[in-house]
Amino acid sequence: MYLGLEDTVTRLQSRFEMLEAYEGMENIHFVLKANSITSGVEEDIRDYLTLHPNIKLVVIDTLQHIRGNEFVKNIYAGDVEFTNILRQISMEFDLTILALTHTNKGKHDDDISKISGSEGMAGGTDGNWVLTKSKRTDTRANLTISNRDTEAFEFALEFDKESCRWNKLTRDESVVNEKERFLHAKDWGELQTKYFELMTLFCQFALRENGEEKLWYKKILELMPKDDTDDSTTDNDLKDIP
Repeated sequence: MYLGLEDTVTRLQSRFEMLEAYEGMENIHFVLKANSITSGVEEDIRDYLTLHPNIKLVVIDTLQHIRGNEFVKNIYAGDVEFTNILRQISMEFDLTILALTHTNKGKHDDDISKISGSEGMAGGTDGNWVLTKSKRTDTRANLTISNRDTEAFEFALEFDKESCRWNKLTRDESVVNEKERFLHAKDWGELQTKYFELMTLFCQFALRENGEEKLWYKKILELMPKDDTDDSTTDNDLKDIP
């Protein structure tokens, strides 16, 4: 059962034609419009699953369309209640519910924290998959998987536009991808700052007793790429070292 709540019939048709996914199409139940969770969608899903007991997978794309805005006053409690409703349906009908949602904007140390909503959204599920890209137009991405009963996983993927599929990269391809992204990064200043912050901590705590902080900083600065107007390391670069 596929709830394509951001799709049209034409878009779905063209997508499946691209995937060449014709076999078994008669077993997919498409829904393009649904109520919110407090306006009857729970009952609608239960009634439909009762009529079609062979359904073993329910895909909701995207979650916000049935979640609604009823839980704004207490987002965390609302997200927990919402995911519990989906969990109860899953257990009652012995099936899997795959719910798609967007990611939050801003910087996060953990990719799972990027899931739209509060921590109650990610915490209330049996597993979370987060696909992240450096920018919208990238064809390569990182997939982070965090499940309740298994260890976490992380994979490098590349999107094939012709087949409309994500393919797993080999380890060597992943390393090359990271090197290229690093070498051609437009935000080099931000990357440089982060590395200096890490090295500052290293120098302060690991080398302080030996009095070698300035020596290590000088070595690091000498290895850093220089602008055309700056081809040497000066004492001014070291003035902020404690």
